[in-house]
Amino acid sequence: MKKLKQALSLSLALVLSLALAVPAFAESVTMESPFLSTAKVTISDVESREGVVGVTRAYAVLTAKTGATLTIADNTGCTIREAYINGKVYEFINDGKTFNIGAADGTPFVLTDAHIGLWFVADGSTNNGFFLNVIAGGSPVTPAQPEVKAANPTNDKLEVNGTAADPTVYKIGGSNYFKIRDVAAVLNGTEKQFAVGYSGGKVTVTSGQPYEATGKELEGAPDSSREASPSNDAIVIDGAETSLTVYKIGGSNYFKLRDLGEALNFYVGWEAGRGVYIETDRPYSK
Repeated sequence: MKKLKQALSLSLALVLSLALAVPAFAESVTMESPFLSTAKVTISDVESREGVVGVTRAYAVLTAKTGATLTIADNTGCTIREAYINGKVYEFINDGKTFNIGAADGTPFVLTDAHIGLWFVADGSTNNGFFLNVIAGGSPVTPAQPEVKAANPTNDKLEVNGTAADPTVYKIGGSNYFKIRDVAAVLNGTEKQFAVGYSGGKVTVTSGQPYEATGKELEGAPDSSREASPSNDAIVIDGAETSLTVYKIGGSNYFKLRDLGEALNFYVGWEAGRGVYIETDRPYSK
């Protein structure tokens, strides 16, 4: 804490300019270091801000809504070097706990009440950077609602190694989506069998393992349209998290058959009059 206060005192003692801005409504604010650091941080849903620029540090106070996001742009090496959060000092310099705001792929860090406090932001090669004192204020941000799509019954058939199957299939946006447990059931006992597990918002698929049925597989074509929402479950196939397009209908996850075929290397085809078919003795082909 002493170290943090000294750095903050230095920045305030060397003030060159002071600017105060109070937006009429919440807006995103991008802060850039005026020094050697290439740190650039964007905070969404800022309702007010006050900033000072010093010779060796920049300092800003921002009032943001709980649920606002913090992201770093243009330099994935930018990190939180110190933080004073809810009465406790956190130092992330040489202890292996360097804290990145946002992942390298640009995934934002979501600000909650537990993260409100004084943050020192710098890049990975220098201590030059700036302080952000982020304060909770205003109403929580309403999270974006997932796009709900119509899932319609389809008469398309499925054949597995020459044998007709009776899965539950919905047409969403012009593509057929199959319940993953139905696919596991029809491939069980073949060279492309796979196990399915679910726990804590995570679907796990393990190739080569037998499938344990629940008794709710292969219930046939649906008799009415349903609503389909993008699934928020993590999909892990053979230990690796994937980014497949998955919809949840009535509590079950539905996949494009070709996505599963590619991930698990079984052949998926279509012929007029025959419909969709799977051949497990052939590799996946686009």
